Amino acid sequence: MPLLLVPIFLSALPGVRFSGREFQKTPLCRVQTDGLKGFFALLVLLSHSAYSYDILYLMETHANTFYFFDQQIAAPFFFFAGYALCEGIREKPAYRGNLPWRKIGAFLGAVTLLNVLSLLFAALIGEAPDGKTALLTLLCLAKPYTSRLGSIGWFAAILFLLYLLTWLSFALFREKRRAAMLWLSLLCAGLFVLFRRFHLMDFWYNTILFYPAGFWLSEGREKLFSFLQKSNGRYLLLCGASLLLYVVFYRRYRSTSGLMAFEMMTVCLLFMLVLLSQKIRIGSRFLSFAGRNALGIYLFQSIPMKLLELGEARGVYALLPSFLREGTEKLHPWLYALLAAALTLLPFALLSLVRTRRNVHDTAQ
Repeated sequence: MPLLLVPIFLSALPGVRFSGREFQKTPLCRVQTDGLKGFFALLVLLSHSAYSYDILYLMETHANTFYFFDQQIAAPFFFFAGYALCEGIREKPAYRGNLPWRKIGAFLGAVTLLNVLSLLFAALIGEAPDGKTALLTLLCLAKPYTSRLGSIGWFAAILFLLYLLTWLSFALFREKRRAAMLWLSLLCAGLFVLFRRFHLMDFWYNTILFYPAGFWLSEGREKLFSFLQKSNGRYLLLCGASLLLYVVFYRRYRSTSGLMAFEMMTVCLLFMLVLLSQKIRIGSRFLSFAGRNALGIYLFQSIPMKLLELGEARGVYALLPSFLREGTEKLHPWLYALLAAALTLLPFALLSLVRTRRNVHDTAQ
């Protein structure tokens, strides 16, 4: 197993609790889903650091692991985002009326901030775009300067559309939650067909349907969890069957690159995550932190990577000891990946610290 995966697994260990022969009473609570999202957000971050650094070199190292996961590592975000949204609507029906500013507004604010920071970064290093390009960037009609991976474009567009379709569905059906969910599922299926029809690359649409699937998991979780927790024998049988099916569909996908094989393989992965949550509690504060900030990690990861690339272009790394470098001017790939991850997480850690201190101060008053 590549060394870069070790920190992720180590970060999960402090809060892991195994229930033994018993089952978890709250298998997919907020802390649990945040931890799962955080785990895969870090996988995405390290995966993109590999491709940003040097894909040819890293295909022999940790990129092979991310080749194994492929686009699956994005699916848990959409799946658990849908699940969390439905949980919020079930607990507080008024939540659906807040979707425009709680989700869509917050998302557009984050993308706008990314574009502003991107333009400032370009200006600081003397590569400011012309006025037309800058305006299109601010209006989210051009790719941010710092985006080199191509991931921000499809991810931002898909997430915006999913939030918009969610708001429209619940605005149309209001209290009729299941009707709204059915309509949302149909709209997502239509989006899936539309993107496929226009021959967009498969990562534009192959994870869309897992978003409404998260809604249906929330809607039927009581019955599903009761079924899964009926007995340990049934639980182990389902674990074995889902793992076997995952291997079958994975092998099929690697040999054919077929869309159906990918979808079924990812369904098995998500079902295994649901199964694991019945016995294992992921209480890692670090993974929960990463999960709560998963959207920011996906959006802002390109800025630290661009900053590290700038250091290489300016010959900064030539001053470092040889064991920290790859060749004369490039950072060692492991150091590059860890620095990219640390610099991406640092602003969110500082914001979290400020919020915590403010809450403590308000409570004291």
